[in-house]
Amino acid sequence: MKELKLKAKLRQGTGKGFAKKLRRNGEIPCVIYGHGEQAISASVWEKDFQDLIKRNPYGVGVVNLEIKGKETFWSVVKAIQKDPITDEVLHIDFQHLHKGEKITVDIPIKASGIPIGEKEGGMLEQVTHEVRVTVLPSKIFSVITVDVSQLTTGKSIHIKDIDIGDAELADNPERTVFHVVIPRVVEEVVPVVEEITEVEEEEVEAEKKEERVEKEEKQEGKE
Repeated sequence: MKELKLKAKLRQGTGKGFAKKLRRNGEIPCVIYGHGEQAISASVWEKDFQDLIKRNPYGVGVVNLEIKGKETFWSVVKAIQKDPITDEVLHIDFQHLHKGEKITVDIPIKASGIPIGEKEGGMLEQVTHEVRVTVLPSKIFSVITVDVSQLTTGKSIHIKDIDIGDAELADNPERTVFHVVIPRVVEEVVPVVEEITEVEEEEVEAEKKEERVEKEEKQEGKE
């Protein structure tokens, strides 16, 4: 389990206008909620949160959220709302964790090794990037690493094949995670260019000549 620290502060205002003001000030609005608890409105510094993600790129993990004037909240990031165009973080949901209470989270999956099938000309594809598990807060892990080195062409690794330790699977065990496929070969379509023979060229020139003569005769008739 990777435990990280993040400072936060309580916020009194609400609404889109107040949230925009916070973001202009370099803060991200957030909410902290837990089972049977009243939600707490707060904010964190954007720079601190981005540094947190950089230190743990596969998942934020367990965060000690320190709020001035309040207790420290042992929590996990449950949702991050981003701007679809700028990718700016607009809002964060933190879930307060309690000792002995299990939580359902999505754990990122990454591959380790080079598949046998890839060495034979195949291509490794990752179909599923996260697995949902139910686990005690103390057992939360930031990423699941799967050895794909023995994966041959046409074979797959499913969620049921992954070691999730002490966690309980809360996902479809039959979902494919990795497989090795043969790359599709796209045949190049060569355009067919029809050759114009000398006879055809002469016929075209003759038709053009006739058209010119007709136009000249019509012009003379008008005069």
